[in-house]
Parts: sequence; C-alpha cells; structure tokens
Amino acid sequence: MIRARLLTPDPGGLTTHLTTHTRTRDGLIQIAGLAEVTYQGRATSTAEIGASLVLLKRGGSLQIHAPIGLKP
Repeated sequence: MIRARLLTPDPGGLTTHLTTHTRTRDGLIQIAGLAEVTYQGRATSTAEIGASLVLLKRGGSLQIHAPIGLKP
C-alpha cells in the first residue's frame, strides 16, 4: 500500500516527508533519483552521481541500488 508519494519535492518538502515517515518506522521508504554516495562503516565506498534507488527499511537499514555495479 502506498501511503504517501512525492513526485517532484523541493529539499524542504523532502526533508519534512522523510522526518515524518522515518519516525513512525511503519513502512518501506523508496527514493528514486540522482544520488552521490559516500559510505563509511564496516567498509568504505563511494559512488559517483548517477541514477539510484534508495531503500530505507523499517528496521533502519539503508540500501542503495544503481543500474550497474556491485560495490557495497
């Protein structure tokens, strides 16, 4: 079920939307768009700007998928 949808959000609208929906942790948040990624955790990785699908799961895990590539 889709609870909310933003088609062309401005930065403030996106921030408000994400803040509201990450606090409840009652669903999966999907963001499709251009992204540049810098990751530091168990490993360190970067991805140049490009088309990405970002998934924020209820448990707090974040996944970033691109059309090609396998880097974590």
